[in-house]
Amino acid sequence: MKAALHAFWCWFKLPVFSAALLGGLLVIVGIVKFGSFAAFEAYVRDYPVVVLPSVNRLVSIPLFQATPARFLLTNYTPGEVTVIGVETSCGCLTPRGLPFKLNPGESRELIIHVKPRPADEGREFQHTATVYFDGHTRGLTLYIVGSVEKQERQDESVNARSF
Repeated sequence: MKAALHAFWCWFKLPVFSAALLGGLLVIVGIVKFGSFAAFEAYVRDYPVVVLPSVNRLVSIPLFQATPARFLLTNYTPGEVTVIGVETSCGCLTPRGLPFKLNPGESRELIIHVKPRPADEGREFQHTATVYFDGHTRGLTLYIVGSVEKQERQDESVNARSF
């Protein structure tokens, strides 16, 4: 029985080791070719741009005030890419400066303003913004997460007594 387990283990570990080695080698070649893991991942997923960061964290943003969430888009393809639009998960998100073109190798900032609603006061939120490009049917989803400050309110009974 012990010999059978040993034979199975020897047979099993060779393909697993080979697959891990090949996968690691593929990632290294991709990073060398594209310059970063993010660019390699975008190529594998068929996205025309690299976006950093893909998750934007906003901490304690004020209620009723537009706060910018900034994403850096870089075109790694050999051709021009046009950012044609952004679809948001909430009316509190407003993208600015669309549409715009990115030449090969060019980077540009995409700014999406977040203006919290009264219902968000004192809470955490998670919203998405899906960016669409010309010639691509799939959009690239970005995440905006954060928290909204809780406004301090004066006690109305104290204000009434002062008059």
